[in-house]
Amino acid sequence: MFTIAAQHIFDVFINFKFHGYWYFTQETDWQGIFAYTVLTPPVNMLFLTYYPFAGKLTKKAAYILLWSVAVLLYEVVALLPAPWGYFHYGWWTWWYSLLLNPLLFWMLVQYYRWVCKLESSSKPI
Repeated sequence: MFTIAAQHIFDVFINFKFHGYWYFTQETDWQGIFAYTVLTPPVNMLFLTYYPFAGKLTKKAAYILLWSVAVLLYEVVALLPAPWGYFHYGWWTWWYSLLLNPLLFWMLVQYYRWVCKLESSSKPI
């Protein structure tokens, strides 16, 4: 739910207010729900499943960098013309994604660690 909410909040500003990028069409449409609910959460679950929580900082950084590059490559494919592409740039460029994706993955890890800490400190009923 965190990733769906975070992506939606970010997209409300970048997509709808500032027209930086959009999915399928520039208008609010039902097709865009696919990107929020079906695509992003499973990718983030895969990322967290194999994240080296016990590894050294260099291993964690390399893992985040590898996933950031993979997501950027996927974004480039999604920019292709139909039938492959469904993603479109306004003023947004792949450079912004390259800089922002590692931060987003780091935030995801921090949020996951926070939830795990909350769960471990809660008392059973």
